[in-house]
Amino acid sequence: MASYIIEGNFIGFSKSGYLNLYPQQLGLIAITEAIFRVVGTYQYLVFQYINAISVPISIYLGYKVNGVLFQNKKIELCYSMLAAGCFPLYFYTSFVYGEVLSLMLSLLLVWAVIMYCKTNKLKWILVAIPAAALDYLVRTNTLILIFAIFLIFIVYAFSKKIWLYLLMAVLLI
Repeated sequence: MASYIIEGNFIGFSKSGYLNLYPQQLGLIAITEAIFRVVGTYQYLVFQYINAISVPISIYLGYKVNGVLFQNKKIELCYSMLAAGCFPLYFYTSFVYGEVLSLMLSLLLVWAVIMYCKTNKLKWILVAIPAAALDYLVRTNTLILIFAIFLIFIVYAFSKKIWLYLLMAVLLI
């Protein structure tokens, strides 16, 4: 679809077109179109490379999340071994679709939020907000995760009486 749009073919937007039937794909199509405008149309291998790079980054981010939450090297090691052995994750790299990229962005978002809640350093929000925005573009169902984080910020704001969390909740949405 992204290549068609670049070429001026908007058939995907017709009444029975793909994007009319599946409007949740518009964000991923927009990202793919931006990539194709740089590397050329129909260069799906580039998206597969992005997926391939996203797998080890996802595993690393999951490792970081586990490290912050559990502070137990055995749990971090078990997670790393299980995640590295999750072969379906590798199989997804060949699909020009958003699962792997969304997983990476979701884990980045979760890690940044956890780090912000632990440290109250604004730099983590500056990581979380773009990660949430991109994640939503790639996979709209990540709105569930974003809403959960919104609720966490609301609870933190009232329980800790730190009203900056309310601002973070609003910025996240």
